[in-house]
Amino acid sequence: RSIAEPILDRPQNEISIARLLGQLFQGSETFEMETQPQLLLLQKTMVVVEGVARKLDPETNIWEVSKPILEEWLSKQKDPFQKLNETITNTSEIIKRLPEFPNMMDKANEILTLITQRKLNTDSFTFRSLKEKELEMQLIRNKTFGGILVLVIFILIVFK
Repeated sequence: RSIAEPILDRPQNEISIARLLGQLFQGSETFEMETQPQLLLLQKTMVVVEGVARKLDPETNIWEVSKPILEEWLSKQKDPFQKLNETITNTSEIIKRLPEFPNMMDKANEILTLITQRKLNTDSFTFRSLKEKELEMQLIRNKTFGGILVLVIFILIVFK
């Protein structure tokens, strides 16, 4: 809010997206927040839009122009039916991969045994692949948990 509110009602020619982005990066650094790739792409897009808008009409208020588009996008992102559909899709993917799980666990056990016996270098390709699979499994677990949570909330709202 401290970054966006001062510029909300200003026309494009009074706003510096570069300064805005600098403030966002500074805030991220101050609060030790990881900058997400999506945010970087959004910021890059904002700089491009600023340049085009300044060329077309420097008096345009970019916030007023983009508000309906952002509202539509947010409504789609927060739509419980969309979240339910994503949860069902993610859950079906997990169910499809369940038969692979015992084999993955056996491989993980073999690799962990090699690591404890100091027969596998932690800088090796195999070790990095294992770490990637571990992160992938954590992501699947988190998506499943989040999906189940959204489903429970949805059911509570609909059937209450």
